[in-house]
Amino acid sequence: MAARGIVIARPALAQDANAIVVTGATASRYRLRTISDLVRVAPGLVFGGPPECPERPDCLPGLRRTYGLQFRAFAALDAGGPLTRQALEAGDIGAALLFTTDPAIGAGHLVELADNRDLQPAENVIPVIRRATADRYPGLLAALDAVSVRLSTHALTALDAQVELGGRDPRAVARSWLREQGLLRARAS
Repeated sequence: MAARGIVIARPALAQDANAIVVTGATASRYRLRTISDLVRVAPGLVFGGPPECPERPDCLPGLRRTYGLQFRAFAALDAGGPLTRQALEAGDIGAALLFTTDPAIGAGHLVELADNRDLQPAENVIPVIRRATADRYPGLLAALDAVSVRLSTHALTALDAQVELGGRDPRAVARSWLREQGLLRARAS
């Protein structure tokens, strides 16, 4: 990255990884807690996820190789977005690929199945900027590092929830969190 003029700041504690998700009703009906538990019911389920899922090693090929999962069909939807959640909640698909920080998992009675064979890699949030930008703003890397130290997966999910579920402005949510963390001073009125 350095050879390309890119600087990497400190990785955050927060991770936004792939999550295999089912509805609470599906989890209860089939007693699903882990991805391994899907093996006996996958042949009767449609799996939904991003269009590139059939080629991605950490999606369908990885689920086949690591867990032995063979779903009845695959539905190409969006990358962990509203189409996938809607299809899951409507019963059009039985399992889906969402992201661990998706606030709908907790709020929408969805269940993230434990990745008990460690298919998914760590996906820490990592600030990446151009070297020219870092040089132009000498305190920027230190500021990004200070955010990374404080940003947990739980905090990121809560921030996402305020925007996605609460309809709040992303900038206002970010400003408020930065103030709470002591990283941004309140403006004088």
